[in-house]
Amino acid sequence: MAASSPPVKDALVVGVALAVLTISAQVKPFVGTPFEAAVPGTLQTLALLVAAAWIGARLAAWTALIYLLLGCTGVPVFSGWTARIGLDLALYPYAGYLLGFIPAAAFVGWAFRQTRSFPTSLAIMLCGHGIVLACGFLVLLAWNQWEYSLEHGVLRLLPGMAVKTLLGATIVYFFSIRLARKTSSKAD
Repeated sequence: MAASSPPVKDALVVGVALAVLTISAQVKPFVGTPFEAAVPGTLQTLALLVAAAWIGARLAAWTALIYLLLGCTGVPVFSGWTARIGLDLALYPYAGYLLGFIPAAAFVGWAFRQTRSFPTSLAIMLCGHGIVLACGFLVLLAWNQWEYSLEHGVLRLLPGMAVKTLLGATIVYFFSIRLARKTSSKAD
């Protein structure tokens, strides 16, 4: 049985991940470019999934859950420094993407404990983004017709998700290799 980390350290890790997630929610990388209309979105999923790869399933899921709780209790953590208080979140057609953060973070945090190869890292990031898209699509479908939900809830998001998947896998793989080298050189 693995030793658990101290609660203070866990709280600090989750706090840093929450700050990064909140800041990334404000970054819209394609605003002001020709891709703005075709690729909406922020860097939230990139930040969440990269953090999940490093902090593991349990802390990543807690981070995503606390992020949602903060936003639905009035703390302006969502895109545009907004909050979605209580029923406002429940009635928000895009809430599924936010809810998808929890299983996506847990999956990515768990899966990255199993691998270090780049192709597998890419597949894990793709699955994490797929979980967010699937949850978002299902909730959006409850509010809209099939065609609209597919076009606006999945297809328009695919280019941005593809870029974030590739970038996330590259970041995690690169730093995992560097950390492994530092660790092995200290052991020598």
